[in-house]
Amino acid sequence: MDMVLSVYLDILGISNKKGDTGMYRSMIFIIMLGVLFGCQQQEQENDSTRNQANQGPPASIQKVPDSTQLIQELTLQVVYQNGEEVRVHYVQGEEEQWMYHNDLAEPSTIEDEELYDKLNQLTIDKGTFTEEVIQQMRYVFEFGGVYDVLDLEITFDDGTTRQYES
Repeated sequence: MDMVLSVYLDILGISNKKGDTGMYRSMIFIIMLGVLFGCQQQEQENDSTRNQANQGPPASIQKVPDSTQLIQELTLQVVYQNGEEVRVHYVQGEEEQWMYHNDLAEPSTIEDEELYDKLNQLTIDKGTFTEEVIQQMRYVFEFGGVYDVLDLEITFDDGTTRQYES
């Protein structure tokens, strides 16, 4: 440490000669105060940043309901030239009407809880662009390639019905 200070003082043009010990000690004291207060300022900035981060999201950000709350009813049918199909039917609150069948996946059918989990992966609403809706359907319900028919109808919680075809 003493070596570092002496090099630093040499750079500043202050020597540590026997007659300059008072000035040498004063410079060491001033440098140490600078280091001490500089570190303290950084600590205060880090604390204020941490406090801002712990306050949660800004008031303008609202929690978006999951898709199973936004989607009242969903019917999807995809038909391939070779006869393979992907079919999904969901009605909010009526589990006995839920259905998932995918000739392209193993297993080709899933339980109601798994269908509910798949629907929760969707991040669509009535304003989502058609391309995005179809892309999410392809990803979540595991179909792709070139199909002959894609027919999708979604009724949202406000009663708005959207038809998507390709």
